[in-house]
Amino acid sequence: MSNENTKMTIAGVTFKTTRLAAVRRPAFMKILRSGKVKVTCRGSYTDDYAYDAATNFGRGELDQEAILKLADDIEWDPSGWRCSAWNEKPGQLTLRCHSFLSYTLETL
Repeated sequence: MSNENTKMTIAGVTFKTTRLAAVRRPAFMKILRSGKVKVTCRGSYTDDYAYDAATNFGRGELDQEAILKLADDIEWDPSGWRCSAWNEKPGQLTLRCHSFLSYTLETL
């Protein structure tokens, strides 16, 4: 993806990315709440490495209830959440909170 605004449609939501491929919060919140997106946790990290390793770093697909809870959590405390389309496959976004949570969003 180049450093320019790109128009994208994911889960029925059409939006433009910023110059650096960021997705603005209103757009990714609509995507999360659309019910037409698959969300996969790529990593959830705590200060306890043994726990993280035992739980496979939280990796796996979220069910619809967990996706809606994630959207509510982001709305309640939006600090640190970033969404981008940088270097992702077409129709896929990365959602991150600081450095300890990472999700992939893609259309069902």
